[in-house]
Amino acid sequence: MGDVRFASDISCIDFDAIAKNMAKNRAMDGCAQIYKIVVITDCVVLKNVFESLDKISKDTTGFSSIDVRMKCVIKYKSKSSDTLCFSANNIATLNGEFVMNTDSLIYTIRKAVHYYRYFPAEAYPYFREIKKFEYGGK
Repeated sequence: MGDVRFASDISCIDFDAIAKNMAKNRAMDGCAQIYKIVVITDCVVLKNVFESLDKISKDTTGFSSIDVRMKCVIKYKSKSSDTLCFSANNIATLNGEFVMNTDSLIYTIRKAVHYYRYFPAEAYPYFREIKKFEYGGK
């Protein structure tokens, strides 16, 4: 992580969509592309993100690439930043390194940016992090 010692060191999190050339590729294959920038400044959410970042660890399972569906830039008051990327199936990278133990982090961020609103309620149990944190499953 960047120069972080306390949750209050995080100034905000910017969520950027996939690069514009990905939007062109999606348009070609008939998929809808949502390009949206959201900035989270809520102190409670930032604290939860900070605590979740502290729990993640390097993933050594051997992933070689990631199909990024959400890119987050965590900006710190010290002007440093971390880049966090998620795939649709919860594979994550932090500054280009694969990380694990990210369910809490993914849930916190996706819920804060209303990610789940793009899916019908019937699909919620298929999200591992929703099942874990809202339905008490594993």
